[in-house]
Amino acid sequence: MNTEVYEGEKLLAGKTVFLSASKPSRDEELFPPAVESEIEEGVRCLSRAVFAEGGRLVFGAHPSISPLIVDVATEYFPPRWENNEEDRPVAIYQSKAFRDVIPAATRALESLGYAHIELTEIQNGEHYDPGLPPREQCLESLAHMRRRMFDETGPAAMVAIGGMQGVIREARLFLETCGGNVYAMTTLGGAASRLPYYLETNLLQEEKPIQAWEWRQRLIPIEKTFESVQWNAIRRESRAQLPAHPYALLMQRIVRHIAGEVEES
Repeated sequence: MNTEVYEGEKLLAGKTVFLSASKPSRDEELFPPAVESEIEEGVRCLSRAVFAEGGRLVFGAHPSISPLIVDVATEYFPPRWENNEEDRPVAIYQSKAFRDVIPAATRALESLGYAHIELTEIQNGEHYDPGLPPREQCLESLAHMRRRMFDETGPAAMVAIGGMQGVIREARLFLETCGGNVYAMTTLGGAASRLPYYLETNLLQEEKPIQAWEWRQRLIPIEKTFESVQWNAIRRESRAQLPAHPYALLMQRIVRHIAGEVEES
């Protein structure tokens, strides 16, 4: 049986979506437990929805996310070794402070022509040390990377899935410097699941916390906003083991929302 890849109406042509995601690996006392397999499904479904509608993804080269994007990119695009960097469906930003630990899957995205990797400058001599206990490192270099990423790609929206402190930092910066919405998965654990609370309580103890009026109307809980009433009825009536949340449907609805074709339950 031949499987057809879904092709949409190119609603995101010319638009970039910023993905902020990871599988939480530390600080369990701060963030709700994560469902790793569902984080993976959410990332894959978002990627498919963006690519199908002609959009571009941008993200930092987190090692738990890059392999998922590789899988999806191969479904939608043939390998291309000679093409313009601007034409590639994925833009990856990484600080040179992490240059030695860029995962092979990330490099594969670039070598196969799916992505362009933009390495940003190290700040104050920072360098990632994998031998240290698990914690945030190279914060100034990462902050510089994120500012360049937003300035240079102009994402129309941010989608947060799982994650740790980085998701909070990226959401704050996006809300302060970009004009679109932040869409957060609230049921999969990690920082994304309680993002409004973390911003409101200034979890990261920043000197100038972001004010609620700057983000409250633009931070959208994905499941609460877009989950289909019909889907819930199908789950109740079906004997099959259906997922709690239809990620493909949710992500396609988000894409339509980003494109200006509002779809809410």
